[in-house]
Amino acid sequence: MPKINIDEALDKPGFRQFLAQFPGAEHMDMTDETLIGSRFELFTATEEVKQSLRELYGGNIQQEMGIAFGDTEEALLNDHWDKQALKHPEAVIEMRHKLEQFQNLPDEIADLQTELQSLRGVDTIHRELGQMRDEAYMFALARSRMGFSGFIHMLVNFRNQAPARAAEQRVWEKHGTVTRDQVDDLLSETQKKVTDLENEMQQAYEKHTSLIDAQERFVALRKELLGGLGQVEYMAGSLQARIKVELELLTDDQASFEDMSNAQDQLAVLKETQRTTETGINPLATMNADFEKNLNEDLEIEAEDRILRKIREADVGALDAFDALEGELAVIIDMPKIGSKSGIEAARFVMDVLAAALKEIQDAATGRTKTPEEIIKIMMIKRILGKVRIKAETAVAATAPTV
Repeated sequence: MPKINIDEALDKPGFRQFLAQFPGAEHMDMTDETLIGSRFELFTATEEVKQSLRELYGGNIQQEMGIAFGDTEEALLNDHWDKQALKHPEAVIEMRHKLEQFQNLPDEIADLQTELQSLRGVDTIHRELGQMRDEAYMFALARSRMGFSGFIHMLVNFRNQAPARAAEQRVWEKHGTVTRDQVDDLLSETQKKVTDLENEMQQAYEKHTSLIDAQERFVALRKELLGGLGQVEYMAGSLQARIKVELELLTDDQASFEDMSNAQDQLAVLKETQRTTETGINPLATMNADFEKNLNEDLEIEAEDRILRKIREADVGALDAFDALEGELAVIIDMPKIGSKSGIEAARFVMDVLAAALKEIQDAATGRTKTPEEIIKIMMIKRILGKVRIKAETAVAATAPTV
């Protein structure tokens, strides 16, 4: 262990507090460089672990759950590793080692990928190696049978010798008639090419195997490190409570349609996280069982109310009145999901509400002649209704199985 300057170590932010946590700290020999040096090394390792895990967990929680890794979660994480340092210092050192590996692996993987790209493909090498082995076999066969005849016509003399007919053809086309000395040279040259290709093939396999190994180690380490988040005391409860508060704020009595729509989108993400989470924390574990059902009902009620209200408030005499009304309703009409309804069901929901708007105008004019404004509004609604219907029919036709 490197020699430590105790005075400088004591002025390192956080180290005095860290040192004071150990049992019997008040009786510690403050001149013992070995003891204080080992505690300082453990302190440094603990701080590195906390910092690295804050970054790892923070990015993952933001991605999986849509919330920041807040002060409460950071305090829980710090407390967990401070306790580990006191009770299980070896766990801190081991975790630092794993984090260093995890942080270095992306560069190792990138380097291996670059090296592999600089090599020829295994299939290409394998194909050339097969051809060279065939040629080497043919040259060796030719040499053994030439005796003192002086030359050989490979295709003629050996065309019926199994299993090398294709090889004979390639050699004949490439070299034609050759002498004994030429066969010796060609055999030696081809054998060298075979050796070179075998070495190249081995190198490519080794790099590919190293890349797969590094990628697998990275995935395994990531899974292990992220899985440790759920083991931090009170961490799951803290995250679940924050998610619950956020969703309930988006769906309380003062919530707007946009708020509820955002809650629906966030809920969909969190439900997917339940299935795919790498932390082992179920983000919706503390939510009311009827939350999604109630949210869907409220969204459908609010969507219907907004469509009817926008139609009632529409000024049909204004410039670009149709475009203005269609734009107001598009916020809802273009939604892929409205409450519990999606796709064609969402389109039918919108069409039903538009039909109800038409009936409302018709009923209001019962026993009297409709005003020009009412007639124009009816035409505008019918145009929007027709466009929604055509869009829905097109979507259905696009997904229908072809015969």
